[in-house]
Amino acid sequence: MLPVRLKYGINKLVNQRFLIGLVGVVLNDQDQVLVFKHTYRRNVPHGLPSGWLKKHEAIARALPREVKEESGLEVEYIRVLDVHSSNKERKVEVWVLCRHKGGTFRPSDEVTEAGFYALDQLPKILRAQATFLKKNWSEITK
Repeated sequence: MLPVRLKYGINKLVNQRFLIGLVGVVLNDQDQVLVFKHTYRRNVPHGLPSGWLKKHEAIARALPREVKEESGLEVEYIRVLDVHSSNKERKVEVWVLCRHKGGTFRPSDEVTEAGFYALDQLPKILRAQATFLKKNWSEITK
């Protein structure tokens, strides 16, 4: 029986640390998907809202914060859709379902445009995002 602080210290030394990325599937009342045009992606600038979980931040608050910071839009967390980890990167990706609640779009350093699109009318987005939406659409919209 080791003291709790010692066990915590050992765990911190021997276990990997991961970044936690969030990918948001934000729907409006017509079940259209929110897509941003990002300034930092040249080949495929359009994509779903995303960001990083901050230290001591709840997943339910993280994506609404990111969307508000990057676009001025307000969204409400609904649930986690899926969690993926990578064998190559020390990153965990959490796919989060949210609903659009309002706000007025304003461009930012990271996002120049925002729009809602039907699944079959999405602009070219990252392949992994398009695949996830198509594969999970019935679960997303139920």
